[in-house]
Amino acid sequence: MSNKDQENNAVLLKGILGDLVESVKLSDGYNNCLNEYATLTETKQNYLTKEKKLSDDLEKILNTYYEKEKIEIFLPYKNKISGFLDSTLGDYLSSLTANIDKQISDKQRECDGYVQKTKTILQNFLMIDPFVIDSSEIVCQFSDGKYSANQTINCKNNIEYQYSLDTSQVEFLRNKATGSKLSKGLRIPVRAGKKWLSKKIALDFEKFDPYYLNKATLTQDLLTLEFQNDEMASKIIIESAQTIKKEVKVFYKDEVQSVEITGNQDLLSGLNLDAIHSISNQLELGINFISKYRVSLLSLKVKNVEILTSLKTFDFLYAGCQNLSKQLSPLIVGILSGAEIPGTDENNTITKDYISQRLSLLGQRSSLISPLLGVPSVSIVKDTKKKRQGGPLNLK
Repeated sequence: MSNKDQENNAVLLKGILGDLVESVKLSDGYNNCLNEYATLTETKQNYLTKEKKLSDDLEKILNTYYEKEKIEIFLPYKNKISGFLDSTLGDYLSSLTANIDKQISDKQRECDGYVQKTKTILQNFLMIDPFVIDSSEIVCQFSDGKYSANQTINCKNNIEYQYSLDTSQVEFLRNKATGSKLSKGLRIPVRAGKKWLSKKIALDFEKFDPYYLNKATLTQDLLTLEFQNDEMASKIIIESAQTIKKEVKVFYKDEVQSVEITGNQDLLSGLNLDAIHSISNQLELGINFISKYRVSLLSLKVKNVEILTSLKTFDFLYAGCQNLSKQLSPLIVGILSGAEIPGTDENNTITKDYISQRLSLLGQRSSLISPLLGVPSVSIVKDTKKKRQGGPLNLK
């Protein structure tokens, strides 16, 4: 293993032990916060229920007295007393719940804080694409007068994450990318027929200028460009294979017909393939370029469970360690045996004590993570001075 590879692996290990373990701690805090929030809302509901019962009981006393004594002159006084009770009990309830409402609001903000901090940590960790990418898809869509783009990445052990991308980094995606901007004057043959009293083929061409890029999808295998003409309710679709030869297919669709232009020899003879290749190359370069400019983590899933909302970050930690286990184990074995890690700066230096301290934060769950990281034996030593989950770890 080269020094550069060892340095990169040290950064990944620091990300797991630092960022991902921290995300698990935040998740634990979030779950505790949710429980406290539920307790507060239940307490408030109990207040409301008891106040309603008190109000009903007092009203029942007044009604019983009126019905039993049958003193008609009491009726207006009864109504006045009822109104006074309603007003007074309402004031009492407002005073009673004012404090707990503040506590509920504060607790909601605390829960939101856990969610935001966790998202920030996970976003920073995934920004470097720490795992081998099995597949990637970038979708660029025109909507409400502008382009937006997202990239979805899939990795082993059912990890999937999605980032929004900054389309403003490419000039032709800052505004509507029309055919006239990409290849001015291009005409696309869309129909073929014989001339009257002639055997020659006559081609019917569609002007490409008024079309605009409505959607672009780039995977490791294929670039698909969908151009649209709203006035004509028609589309021109270009598919460019992500191979050395860059084979292209061109389709035309409207309300009447759907045809593969490149699959029809007559239409193909009138198609400017150089212009088509130029368009697809421009857009492929642009879309690949914006993939370097990530804006925000939109989604992170493990086995189709959304981590950003459920905050089941331990599941992500476990799946991430599974992905990196083979890659990082030799590095960890070296650290545990006292070997130095060349090429890392002071902030990335990882020691045996650091591994012990970080794993201790997981408590009993460390027994699931340590084997994946090549830690041969872990025993949890309980701290009798402080009550806390787990304790320092002995790495044997």
